[in-house]
Amino acid sequence: MQDTLFADPDRRVSYSIDVYGTAGESHPFDTGSPLPYNDIVPRVHFHALSTAQFRQRCMNSSPLWKWVLVYAGWFLLFLLSLWLVFLVQRNLVEDIFFMQTNPWRLRFVHQWSIFILGAIWIVFIVLIEGYLRNGVELGRWPQRMVKASATLAALIALSWGIHWFM
Repeated sequence: MQDTLFADPDRRVSYSIDVYGTAGESHPFDTGSPLPYNDIVPRVHFHALSTAQFRQRCMNSSPLWKWVLVYAGWFLLFLLSLWLVFLVQRNLVEDIFFMQTNPWRLRFVHQWSIFILGAIWIVFIVLIEGYLRNGVELGRWPQRMVKASATLAALIALSWGIHWFM
């Protein structure tokens, strides 16, 4: 007989106990010793899940509409963060342009800011996708979406403020 006591998709481990019957049945721990508790032997199993099994369990445990909303929100954050990258890049280039510095410096900042901000953007997109996806199973995806959106909105507002007031 096997009973699954606990299965936690966030920890990727499930625990189960096998209970073997009376002393007349054979079991792997039967040593033949005359101990009084030799008739019932529990055995605990720890089942670790592979990444594919973990993802499948997560996808099966939440309704489809939650996943659609999470990935629609992720796409919105994707677009907002791309807009933020262009705003920050514009602020960097225009500030240096209006300082009337060396054109070589302007070109250097323009080209390298695209590369560096693009790399930061890609890392942000990957991290925010995992953050939102894990929030679905924990039941916190609306709060996580609001936190990520508010942070991005604050950065966009800061970038606009720098552009118009400097």
